[in-house]
Amino acid sequence: MKIASAALLGTAAAIPAAVMVAPASARTAFDSWLDQLVTGPAPLASRMTEAFTALERLKAILAQLQAAQAAAAQQPPAPPAGGHAHHAGGDVRPAPTPSATAAPAPMPGTTTGESAPTGRFIPTPGLDGLAAVASGLAQGPLLKKVPPADTGRPDVVGAFRFLCQPSHLAYADPVMFPGDKTGKSHLHLFFGNTAANADSTFESLRRTGDSSCINPGNRSAYWKPALIQTNGAGRDEVVMPTYLNIYYKRRPASDPWYRANGVTPVNLPRGLRYIFGWPTVKPQYKCVDPRTWSEVGTAGPDMQAVLSRCPVGAELYAIVDSPGCWDGKNLDSPDHRSHMSYTRGGAEHNWVEKCPSTHPYEIPKFTLQAAFKILPTDRPATWRFSSDMMMPGARPGSTFHADWFGAWEDSIADTWQEWCINKLLTCASGNLGNGTMMEESATFRQMLQNRDRRVPVPAV
Repeated sequence: MKIASAALLGTAAAIPAAVMVAPASARTAFDSWLDQLVTGPAPLASRMTEAFTALERLKAILAQLQAAQAAAAQQPPAPPAGGHAHHAGGDVRPAPTPSATAAPAPMPGTTTGESAPTGRFIPTPGLDGLAAVASGLAQGPLLKKVPPADTGRPDVVGAFRFLCQPSHLAYADPVMFPGDKTGKSHLHLFFGNTAANADSTFESLRRTGDSSCINPGNRSAYWKPALIQTNGAGRDEVVMPTYLNIYYKRRPASDPWYRANGVTPVNLPRGLRYIFGWPTVKPQYKCVDPRTWSEVGTAGPDMQAVLSRCPVGAELYAIVDSPGCWDGKNLDSPDHRSHMSYTRGGAEHNWVEKCPSTHPYEIPKFTLQAAFKILPTDRPATWRFSSDMMMPGARPGSTFHADWFGAWEDSIADTWQEWCINKLLTCASGNLGNGTMMEESATFRQMLQNRDRRVPVPAV
């Protein structure tokens, strides 16, 4: 108990560094909350979890405030006139090009128990993002002819979906810990670009690797914390997913809703990267019978509660949404989150759920759904993510999140955004909406063998 209390006090002591930028009234309220956090009647584990979560949020606020102060201190150069073909269509305003801003000094303690991430603002040259990088891929083998996709009406958003297979495991995070090979990161399952590693950059992702997401037309890198279980022999092993489903959606760029609400639709900028999910939004879990696609029990944010009602042969779905609002200025930020935002509602937005004024550009956001089949030899009561294990007191499943580093083939990304999204179609299995579909590669078919496996946790 003394050790746990010391850990709580140490974490709580780190929080005021962020609070000091707040008004005096907010600091008074914070002091009262802190007293309850350290000495209150709630269980210690609950208070520790609350402290860690609050610290993460306050750090993000501090990074945003420091970024705003830096931006106000200097007038950014005027952006180049006009846009690029990569962003044809829609009411597109050129983005200002800010100067690079150093990351704020790291605060004591992190929510994951890992080394503090290193980061900086990476300004974008414009709304298209970085300059195009040729992949060297022949376009012909990537696509096949199919009937055009169906309309998405009466829905108001266009949709583009595809499946991915698990690629590889690594203690690496090219967004949070670029270049690090010493194990600062928790264990991740990578999918998408098969060559993604700690040294990955936009250029390397565009030029190298195959893809576990249909074919190398999508060389983007995706990664999430590995799911771990303790087997009957008492050894930890990785639960490989059955598949991972990616589901992009957004209103068409021509929708008058955008102009009426002061939001500008744009395509995915080249080189964009971010972390999403916990602690900003809670993951959702549900149990599904794959024979009937029917839901078993009740879905919710508590993975263990959902698993307790999930029988052998069923699949656990772990679901998290990415943000869809971009500041139009940066491709990354010190915390790898604050250049992006989720939509917001409330009175300040006239009760309309939309992008905030700080992030006025809406890109296609995506939902990540990871499916894990429960095998007869599994022990789902022991399931937890590698990120849960790095956070004292975390309930299994509570820290689920993911990273994305975009590296699409321009011609393919432009097609699905112009057809599936902007023409309000519902496109599945890599259908681009215009009578072509992404062709499954030999690598993708081979990686079907990776699903449902249980593999030893690799050494750091």
